[in-house]
Amino acid sequence: MESHLRSKDPGIAMLIGLLVPGGGHVYADSLGSAVALWLLGVLLVFIIVSVAGYVLFLAIALHLLFVWDAGRQAKRYNRRRAKGPSPARGPRA
Repeated sequence: MESHLRSKDPGIAMLIGLLVPGGGHVYADSLGSAVALWLLGVLLVFIIVSVAGYVLFLAIALHLLFVWDAGRQAKRYNRRRAKGPSPARGPRA
C-alpha cells in the first residue's frame, strides 16, 4: 500500500537542511529531530548575538552536522520504506 510513496533523496534533504535548519529532517519524515534541531538553532542564534561571534565556528559546525544528519535521515527513511510498514506504526494515510 505504500508503493506510491517516493524515496527521499539524501542530497535534497541536505540542501533543504542547509537552507532551513530542520527542513531536511522534515523532508526525511523525521519531525521530532526537525523540531529539536530548529530549537537548538534558535538557541544558537541567541548565544551568537549575546557572545558576539565567539561561538560562530561552533554554530557553523553544528549547522553542517545537521545538514549531514538530514541526509542520513533520508537514507534511513528509504530503508524503512523498503522494509514496509512496521507493525507498531502501521501504514500512513
